Amino acid sequence: MEQLSEDLAPVNSETAAQYEKLNAMCRRARAIMLALGVLECAVGCIVTAVGFAAKFKGSADARVFGPLLVSIGVVFLGLAFWARKSPLAASVVGLTIFLGIIITAAVVNPSSLSQVNPLKTVVLVALGSAVYEGWQHHRLQRQLITRGAWPNHRPAR
Repeated sequence: MEQLSEDLAPVNSETAAQYEKLNAMCRRARAIMLALGVLECAVGCIVTAVGFAAKFKGSADARVFGPLLVSIGVVFLGLAFWARKSPLAASVVGLTIFLGIIITAAVVNPSSLSQVNPLKTVVLVALGSAVYEGWQHHRLQRQLITRGAWPNHRPAR
């Protein structure tokens, strides 16, 4: 067993492997949120640019929709940073926001539900994967806390 520092519990090879697994799960959940945030911001900037070009038809809708997409992208970027500490909560919030967007679009335009959009499917699968990674992270973290191998965790009194 090796000791990382005076305030941390001793770490054996099994615990070290679990810490590495935890970090990998965090990175995957965070990468999904980061990719979605960058994608939303990029698409929002393109839609806004097209909306302000006077030659295109329906530019007024694009002027409203573009900044909305950028705002959603900024929210997902914030969730990516939150996923460093709590990947399950950040992933669930991200999935809830995306489903809320789909439901809002269906209320405004019911025919949008019948349209097959492969990008929506990919995003939903990615968010589902992030939730799964977050859940696995949560389970493994709880196991480490139960064994007393989680650093700086004080048991409830």
